[in-house]
Amino acid sequence: MTASAEDLRNLVDGLEAGRDVEPDGKILCPYPGPDRSDGGRWVMDLFSDDALTQLVTHVHANALAIYREMCEAWFPRLIPTLGLACILPVRITGYVTRTGGGGTTGFAEHGYSFRMVPQPVEESDQVEFRYLAHGREEVDEAEYLARREERRRAIRLIHPDSETWARPRVGEAALSAPDETPATDLAYSWLWEDLRTLGLVAGFPPRSGW
Repeated sequence: MTASAEDLRNLVDGLEAGRDVEPDGKILCPYPGPDRSDGGRWVMDLFSDDALTQLVTHVHANALAIYREMCEAWFPRLIPTLGLACILPVRITGYVTRTGGGGTTGFAEHGYSFRMVPQPVEESDQVEFRYLAHGREEVDEAEYLARREERRRAIRLIHPDSETWARPRVGEAALSAPDETPATDLAYSWLWEDLRTLGLVAGFPPRSGW
């Protein structure tokens, strides 16, 4: 995500005015924080179901904004060939769950899954996660294929000139305690996948651990 001199001035003005600053002078985290004092052994246990869902929602919304800005700032001529950038805007829907697993780290108990669907070009990006109290959402093969065809149909309808490799992202992962730049890490991973499809990079994207 790029920041202009004006952005930095506004940040400094806001800090001097006492906005987004804790009483002890520390800058507020932009993401929802832990809201439970009776959590378990692991950091993510300190988040209620609602707070955990809000955290994942905020991270993915910011990741979309960062991804869009990186593409526009660094690869404007490649946007028509970048697999995700060429079909923006998108709507992300997903769920957050606690699986009850855990293992030696405990982090595997908290997971999320999401999918993207292209939106009409006049719309804005949208993100919506919900909490599932009863573990993972089960999707059979027929429903999976139907969803995939729905995404392909939406791409052909909204972006008829898009490349054949253009596609929204889908995925699922375990949740660990967020690092300093979770949205940036996620945005880098999406951009890296686009560039790897074009043969411009190899290996794994840079990240701090989200």
